[in-house]
Amino acid sequence: MTFGDIKIFISINLNELIIIFRRLGIEADWLSRSETTKISLTSKNSVFTFKNRAIECKLNDKIIHVGGGLIFRILFSHLLPSSIAKFMMNGLLQLENTENLEKLVSASKEDYSSPSFVQEINLKVDPYS
Repeated sequence: MTFGDIKIFISINLNELIIIFRRLGIEADWLSRSETTKISLTSKNSVFTFKNRAIECKLNDKIIHVGGGLIFRILFSHLLPSSIAKFMMNGLLQLENTENLEKLVSASKEDYSSPSFVQEINLKVDPYS
């Protein structure tokens, strides 16, 4: 990898990530390009965009936009997408009342790993090519 002989491509199915958010009870969806532009210009934090569109998550009238840090954690810190969704849920709920606490506890007991999301990657390297 140091000399550029091996290239590794990593991908995330962002639509599947949205489905995981929805299974936890978070309203998540893609924003339009114009909405994404407005948020990118006004937001203090960096917003992750793909094809000029951002992902917005809502719960209890609170809104969070998926940032590059969350995607980075999935790719390089080996966090499961379901763990990221639970982290987002915790940030949205802020545990203000027992009903929210019950939602978070029940969500943390569920397993939202999806076979279509996590796939085995086989790397075959021919040292003589």
